[in-house]
Amino acid sequence: MRLGITIFATVTFVCVGVGFALRSDTSQRRPLAVAATSGRRSLLLKTSGQRPPYQNQASLIYDVAYRTSQPPAMAVAQLCRRVASQSPASDDPIARACGVLGRDPHNAEVLNDLGVSLARQRKYGDAIIAYRLALAANSGLPQIETNLGIAYFRAGDFHAAIAPFRRAIALDPANLQAQTLLGMSFYGTQDYNQAANELAKVAESQPGNTKLLFVLAECYLWSHQSRKTLQVFQQIENTQPDSAAAYMLLGQALDALGRYTQAIQEFQKAASAAPSAPNVHFVLGYLYWKQRRFNEAAREFRRELAANPGNAEARAYLGDIRYRRGDLGAGHQLLAKAFAEGAHIRLVYLDLGIIDTRLEKYHAAVAELREAVALDPTQTDAHYRLALAYKGAGNAAAADRELQTIKEMEEENRAVTQRAVMKPSSVH
Repeated sequence: MRLGITIFATVTFVCVGVGFALRSDTSQRRPLAVAATSGRRSLLLKTSGQRPPYQNQASLIYDVAYRTSQPPAMAVAQLCRRVASQSPASDDPIARACGVLGRDPHNAEVLNDLGVSLARQRKYGDAIIAYRLALAANSGLPQIETNLGIAYFRAGDFHAAIAPFRRAIALDPANLQAQTLLGMSFYGTQDYNQAANELAKVAESQPGNTKLLFVLAECYLWSHQSRKTLQVFQQIENTQPDSAAAYMLLGQALDALGRYTQAIQEFQKAASAAPSAPNVHFVLGYLYWKQRRFNEAAREFRRELAANPGNAEARAYLGDIRYRRGDLGAGHQLLAKAFAEGAHIRLVYLDLGIIDTRLEKYHAAVAELREAVALDPTQTDAHYRLALAYKGAGNAAAADRELQTIKEMEEENRAVTQRAVMKPSSVH
């Protein structure tokens, strides 16, 4: 089980020359793998899961225009009619641009200016169309490619942003703005390994950019490159020696390397530096919990809840500790409340299932333990507990199936171990 936490400090990464910031908000939890939480990842650059705003009737105009050798005047006219009607003033930059395009619809510079004006009004779909039309008129302008990438990026379509940023870099290898945003686009798609590769190039030219180093270190960590995380941390420590966020980042890396005692020491430093920061006490408690130091773990979970009452995972782990100490009623109450608050994690389902089995509430236990199995079917404990619940509910066939599953898993584990032991002897 690996540690999963939130870097609590708001890390504002100012993209060079763009004038906007990307935030890692305190409300967004980032498990690294099978973690203290549910194991789900959330984007630092959040998307709604809905279609981008430009995938509407306007995109059809772009599709027609972009597939021709030159942008058709009709496509430009349609775009201008739509956007100019919302900017009727003659001195408005959108109206002025459309006035020029009415006479010269193939003017790439003016189409780019139109895209910039639309993007400033957050009309990213129309801005994308304007940039595409500009590139169809003149495909050799790296700034238009960069602007197109930014529009996709701001619209939340990080995958689409990658190609224009790459083209911009190919046209101008010194384009630091495009290089930075290319890395952040990979970050947005959760391709942390590629994000690290791209952002490392920027970091080489900006060794003192601590905000960039934080993002780079997180990418290394989330792509399981813990040793590189430690190397970047040394750079961060040189500029921010008493940063609680840096202590937490180092603690994550040490935990991933299995150096738990040192990880605890770093989170203790973080808790001292920022005692009310979200998750700092939760993670420290979780590290104690992993080492079965339940008194210390409970203390930290209570401190987390005192500072951040909405931390459902901290409440869930407190419930687990109460259950382990034999207080089934208090444990069940805390776990149920944590579930109601959104802690839909394996620990909650497993513990509630065990408690309900002991209370002879077998049907409730079956439902809870099936969820625990679904979240991680590789763990035999949930299968065994589910077999007991099925047996209590009178479903002997289902109980036998779970026991057979455990037997097959154990046989497979023994086979894997045997192959691993025998492998060196086959080397001559």
